[in-house]
Amino acid sequence: MNIAKCILHYIKVGHYSIKLEIQRQMEYPSFLFAWLIANPAHFILGLVSIQIVIANFGSLNGWSFNQVAFLYGIASMSHGLSMVLFIQTWSIQYLVTEGEFDRLLLRPLNIFFQFSVMEFNLIGFTDLIPAVCILFYGCSAVGFYPSFLNVIKLLAAIAGATLIRGAVYLATCSIAFWTKRSPFVELDNKVIYYTSMYPMSIYPMYFQIVFTYIIPLGFISFYPASELLQKSTDIILPGNLCLASLLVGIVVYIIGYTIFKKGLSRYESSGS
Repeated sequence: MNIAKCILHYIKVGHYSIKLEIQRQMEYPSFLFAWLIANPAHFILGLVSIQIVIANFGSLNGWSFNQVAFLYGIASMSHGLSMVLFIQTWSIQYLVTEGEFDRLLLRPLNIFFQFSVMEFNLIGFTDLIPAVCILFYGCSAVGFYPSFLNVIKLLAAIAGATLIRGAVYLATCSIAFWTKRSPFVELDNKVIYYTSMYPMSIYPMYFQIVFTYIIPLGFISFYPASELLQKSTDIILPGNLCLASLLVGIVVYIIGYTIFKKGLSRYESSGS
């Protein structure tokens, strides 16, 4: 099978797998409807809580409500996309303990590809709907000029942020290959939430250093928003921060993939 036919085969398999997953989730439309109410309410409450904090205590280290809303919009978009594309990472511990990786190992397809398309999360779109609204509101509130370059920068930032989230989930959940359980999903969500919905400059410098150079969560929303809003940061980084977010996302996702591959070599099947 030549490369072109191989790629086409993978595309067809991925499309079919995603189609079946969507059909499976559409069997319970009332369940989706409930999420369509709950998820937007969660995002709206998050934005309202920010507005209340700023209204009562003033700006967040020089960031106005409109600027934080713009930052929150970028963070929300990457969250919604990661819920659609990377939700299967949360299931690694169950795939390990229940021996579900056996099925993937027996098929004549790349294991990571099968894993990546096995759970297309339709519910994640209920996160994306309010995220788009918040981002548009934030762009309008700060007077974001939609020039070609600015739009490319914004899209690069969102893509990079999505990859960073996916990489964190993939790396921490892959620990289950060694421990059989990975208790980090809830911790991941909380840490990412609080480092992306608020300007990172409100945290002590040692936190900023950790979330810039060690676990680069600052590139999810803080650094790209600072670039687009032309706001200074405590840690001075060279170059375009939006494009840097995409580059960081690619690098950390490769690291997450490497951890997954290393963990898969330790997989002990359903008898573990």
